[in-house]
Amino acid sequence: MSGQLRYDLDYVTIGDIFDFGLHEYLEQIQERLVEISDALHSTYCAAPRTKKSSRAKQSDIPPHKLAAEEHPNQRAKSEVGPEW
Repeated sequence: MSGQLRYDLDYVTIGDIFDFGLHEYLEQIQERLVEISDALHSTYCAAPRTKKSSRAKQSDIPPHKLAAEEHPNQRAKSEVGPEW
């Protein structure tokens, strides 16, 4: 993608650009840059998709479905006190 764009930019002439149309040429370059940006983002920035396991983890269970004693954020009565 980027190699082809670089080649095109290096070897295009002003005459070629005006024959194609300046506005159309710049729109095409912009569209190609967006494609390159999207490819870079999906390769290096987007989180990889993982297969969900068939077993539900405790974190996958909605909090309202857990009993109070099973809730991971629920503190035992002995732990209740100031949090400083």
